[in-house]
Amino acid sequence: PEGVEEFFGSDNDGDTRIDSGMAFRVETVLRPYVSSGKNIIANKMDLEDTNIQATNSRIERHQDHLKKYEDKLRKKFSTMEQSISGAKSQGDWMKNQMKGMQGGSEEK
Repeated sequence: PEGVEEFFGSDNDGDTRIDSGMAFRVETVLRPYVSSGKNIIANKMDLEDTNIQATNSRIERHQDHLKKYEDKLRKKFSTMEQSISGAKSQGDWMKNQMKGMQGGSEEK
């Protein structure tokens, strides 16, 4: 079992601290990810939270822009409908005037 012990962890420099072996290497690799305080995972989560907030902000700005654009188009459409209605009324009035003129000339 001495070989198994050395495989998982052993002291190579005599300071009574494990400084080699599989367990030592795994701990060395994982420490930056799981250490207390600001670790790689916490930093990544903070970055993703910031990205989500920025994306939500952009979505809100786009929604505001689209709402304003929709309102603008609705006003234009309403104005065009009023213009068409006015033009139709004028056309009807002109038709009636023309009919009246034709009717008056036939009676003579």
